[in-house]
Amino acid sequence: MKENINTLIHFSYITKTYQQFIQEFMKNSSFSPNEMNLMLFLANNKADTAIDFVKETGASKSLLTRSADSLVDQGYIRKEPDQGDKRFTHLKLTEKGEEIASTLRTLRSDFMKKLTDNISQEEFLAFQETLEKMKQNILK
Repeated sequence: MKENINTLIHFSYITKTYQQFIQEFMKNSSFSPNEMNLMLFLANNKADTAIDFVKETGASKSLLTRSADSLVDQGYIRKEPDQGDKRFTHLKLTEKGEEIASTLRTLRSDFMKKLTDNISQEEFLAFQETLEKMKQNILK
């Protein structure tokens, strides 16, 4: 398959635009992009450990630790030790964190509507399947 650098540029542009879109609406908050991603992750996934977040997002463990500690200090998440395995800690949104996550979900949904305008459901599903294959290729 031919190399197409534009694909990587498009991914980068979409990511940057999404972050700017979210930051614009959250400009009065002190959340970092990683803190917002962590809250969204916890709101939208059954997985809730630091390891789950790192595996799913590719974020560094140190960045996750800083983000989680900051959100705990601000009262947006809490840490709960795993009852079966003390090596694991579960991250849970507090009521305050749920409110922010709800706002972030709405913003993400609005961005996705704009991003996928004029793209059929079939085209988008095919694109998602292709992205998943690309991700699996990287993980090999």
